[in-house]
Amino acid sequence: MKIYIVIKDWITDYPNPITLRGGQDVVIDNSKKDDTPDWQGWVWCISNDNAGWVPEQILQVRDRTSSSISKAMVLEDYFAKEHNVGVGEMVVGNKIVNGWLYCRKMDEEVFGWLPLSNLDEV
Repeated sequence: MKIYIVIKDWITDYPNPITLRGGQDVVIDNSKKDDTPDWQGWVWCISNDNAGWVPEQILQVRDRTSSSISKAMVLEDYFAKEHNVGVGEMVVGNKIVNGWLYCRKMDEEVFGWLPLSNLDEV
């Protein structure tokens, strides 16, 4: 694991993050896109009780019902929690996926996501 310092504040827009289990079915809404160039590879998924951004690598598309809707199976457990952080905070990174770091704050055990562009490796 690597240590990073926050160089730009981040406050999540999604206080109720989607949680998925391997083997679960979801709907992909292809009409919802994030145009941020550094964040390609994320798709908007809808589960029974929630929705959120999911890395496309953990999905197996099963059925394209239309140009804007697909059905997929989740290949591994996934939790879309994002950390709220301020400049100068330190995080410990576990993995990088599509421009985001899966990490935990130095004083917490819970892992979550932060945009890699808001961090510098120490």
